[in-house]
Amino acid sequence: MARETADVAAGGAAERRAEDVEEGLGRRARFSPRRPPAYWRRGLPAAYALLAVALAGRALAAGPTLQPVPDVVIKACGNPLVATMSCPAASSCQDGEAHMVLGHSDPTLLNSLTVTIERLSPDITPASPLRDAVVRTVSGQRVISVCPRGKASGRTIVYIKVTDGNGQFILTDFAVVVQALTPVFDDAGPTRFGPICACLLVDVAELRVCFYCA
Repeated sequence: MARETADVAAGGAAERRAEDVEEGLGRRARFSPRRPPAYWRRGLPAAYALLAVALAGRALAAGPTLQPVPDVVIKACGNPLVATMSCPAASSCQDGEAHMVLGHSDPTLLNSLTVTIERLSPDITPASPLRDAVVRTVSGQRVISVCPRGKASGRTIVYIKVTDGNGQFILTDFAVVVQALTPVFDDAGPTRFGPICACLLVDVAELRVCFYCA
């Protein structure tokens, strides 16, 4: 009887030891550095997604940069000779300038940037409000000069491209608004010019009146 009791006690102790070992193995498995906790593993996809977005943002930001170019407003010119002048020209007509504020994600490539005019909409024609648009460098800053053709008024979109030495580029645009001339009696400089098509001297009560075509 005593032997049976000892055997039962020994079996129970062995069973408890096995349970303790199993519980210990499970605890180590749950906190093993080789297998992160489940709540941490569930957060991995979101972390990977945030990392991918950050890397994509850096990739998109690489290359040349250009601050938004404000629209340019100038006035039409009544001088018929301005259509044959260079742009800009030393005349009484009002030329406009769009100043470029350039940058680059790699400062060593800043000096390699080039600015080109891709196109104008509408194109330059004898009837368009602009006679030309030219890229210049003024005091180390890139400037686009825009010049009116004559009496024509309207809105023109200038599309520009900034390229670095590696071929990376960005595109942007700005508007040039050429305002119409006010009547000939306006004291604005450009309105005093124009094709004087006739000058008629009319005697009205011995008063000479000269009419000009503006």
